[in-house]
Amino acid sequence: MFKKSFHHINCCILLLVSASTVTFAQNTVDKEYKDVLWPVAQRIHEYYFEELTPDTLMQAAARGLFAAMDPASEYDIITDDMPKAVHPRKQLANRFTTLMQIAKQLGDKAFYHTPSDTLIRFGIAGMMQVLDPYSVFLEKRNLDNFNIQTQGKYGGLGFRIQVVYPDSAIAVWSLLHSETPAARAGVKSGDLILAIDGESTREMDAGDAADLMRGEPGTPVTLTIKRAGHETPLEISVIREEVHMSSIAAQKMFPDSTGYVKLDRFQRGCSLELSDSLLALRNKGMKRIILDLRGNGGGFLNEAVDIADLFLPADLLVVYTAGRAF
Repeated sequence: MFKKSFHHINCCILLLVSASTVTFAQNTVDKEYKDVLWPVAQRIHEYYFEELTPDTLMQAAARGLFAAMDPASEYDIITDDMPKAVHPRKQLANRFTTLMQIAKQLGDKAFYHTPSDTLIRFGIAGMMQVLDPYSVFLEKRNLDNFNIQTQGKYGGLGFRIQVVYPDSAIAVWSLLHSETPAARAGVKSGDLILAIDGESTREMDAGDAADLMRGEPGTPVTLTIKRAGHETPLEISVIREEVHMSSIAAQKMFPDSTGYVKLDRFQRGCSLELSDSLLALRNKGMKRIILDLRGNGGGFLNEAVDIADLFLPADLLVVYTAGRAF
């Protein structure tokens, strides 16, 4: 172990290091820092509804970086004597220049090697810790899934999947409806997907399997399926289409004229879907309604407001937004 002092930036850290330096690791950390961590820090500093000082953000990111290392690693960052910039953005750049040097040292010389993408994402996780619990950082796959849930459509086959243990096979959990491309091609709930376009699904997680089956509408995908009652696997070719998901998971009328609607998400257009459901139930004699929002994953604020308008008097304030970005 050694204590390295950055005299020109008045920052002192204690690191557990090895004797060798790996230039490639430094370059990779530098790229991940510039492409991922630094843009996230800028957006938090500029748009988060509560103002966070550059020192707070930098120290939070540093805690994340060191959390990725050996638990016995110790560090201390002293910002009191660091230069103060007149403009907050310049001070943020100054503090995160310091953080980048720390990240490079960790990527180069830490005794226990941590991949650069892991190191940087731990830094982002550190910044998330000083925000409210509803602020999250979404990787591309998670963002794609979020967009599917809020837009209510995607290019794919039209069924939900789950991983079946201990075989780690991908199972067709349920078809979205009877007119999805998968349903028309003969895929059934309970089928086990053994391969996708010839690639085995064994030990594959559900996210990777979903990525392989989604794609541009009009393109084919071949599923190798094991089905109960069939001794040999089935090969089913499906043409991807734009699949639309309804935000209404269930609607019914109880004998006492109570209507029931389960709304799964506030996706685009869900207020119109709910309005149609309410009209259909009203035409059947509905006198009261149970609106089930359990498990609702959220979505568009304007859709939630439009739904509130279906039940509240006109011109009543439902919600307002405020913050430094507005």
